[in-house]
Amino acid sequence: MSKIWKIVLILSIALNVLGLAAIGWYTAHVGPRTVAEQAGIVEPRRTAFQFFADERFDDLPGADTLVIGDSLVEQGRWSELLERPVANRGIYGAKTSEITGWASKIHPETQTVIVWAGTNDALDSVDFAQDYEQLLRAIESATDARIITLTAPPARGFDTSAVNLTINEVSAQHNAVVVDVTDALSQDGMLANDGLHLSGAGYVQVAKLLASKL
Repeated sequence: MSKIWKIVLILSIALNVLGLAAIGWYTAHVGPRTVAEQAGIVEPRRTAFQFFADERFDDLPGADTLVIGDSLVEQGRWSELLERPVANRGIYGAKTSEITGWASKIHPETQTVIVWAGTNDALDSVDFAQDYEQLLRAIESATDARIITLTAPPARGFDTSAVNLTINEVSAQHNAVVVDVTDALSQDGMLANDGLHLSGAGYVQVAKLLASKL
């Protein structure tokens, strides 16, 4: 074997070893399941929120008015508050990008979609504008319904003004009606003891603001 071919063989072996080492390192960091998903060997896993959404919302009949979002939506007694049938599509703890995952489940016949999202994005809002844009686009793809967006409440302990500015800006681009809840929920007794969620009185105030838009 010539000297050149020996060098080529050595380099080839070295590259193969480095390649295997890189694959081993990547697999160790992301897990073999992720590698298999990316290679198309197995079906991608659903996120926990998508699993919950599939479990809770599939096959439901819907209603002319639908509210979609996080725990602020999930905890609301919307049919009672708005005095009409309301489909509740809220899941506790969800961020805007996760809520987008079940926006496709909105029935095309829905007349009004109320969006209350962004509070869980307030502590990490770097991608919030893009995420909120994608959420509204997903809703528009699912239905021709009128869209009403609610701003994040004035939670104790962290600032929601940045996400609220984005909600206003993105909503304007999609001709969505914005309902600003800041002033109404800044009064005493509007928030629950955790300083984040709403009391019954808080929900009543939000319902009054929505009533004028429905």
